[in-house]
Amino acid sequence: MTNEELDDFIKRNEAQVVSVLRAQGYYAEKKVLLPVITSDNLVTASVRFVDVFGIPQAGVKIVFNALPQNKKIVDNLVEYNIGSSNAVRIITTNVQGVANIKLVKGAEIFFTIEQSDIKRQIIVPNEDFNLLDIQASVADSYANPAPPYTALIKSTL
Repeated sequence: MTNEELDDFIKRNEAQVVSVLRAQGYYAEKKVLLPVITSDNLVTASVRFVDVFGIPQAGVKIVFNALPQNKKIVDNLVEYNIGSSNAVRIITTNVQGVANIKLVKGAEIFFTIEQSDIKRQIIVPNEDFNLLDIQASVADSYANPAPPYTALIKSTL
């Protein structure tokens, strides 16, 4: 059975598949993919890539890692612990070279842009922001370029 056939089978028989998995001791629930907290506690991080010819760069992957932290927020009278897991999310730029993601204000995250040396550890600000405009809390070569290397000349004099 191919992945496509299996996916189609599960979609057509979701209740039965979940029932069988639970009977065999597996935890089976649909994962919540949308934020459960209100937009008052979220900001949008975005980035836009073009190449040196001005052509949008589609398919650029940005990997986000939640850093361990002891942060709590209250949203609609419900308390949430932020960063108590090592959650990972990957977003990809669209055909216009744009990618966006919602993040919790004040959360600490680490992100990398695949196929580049750009790596950042940041604290999410309180308003929407461009991923590459924000000051990294850990030095990286994009925000903090190293000076050109100057070789020393050895002399026997």
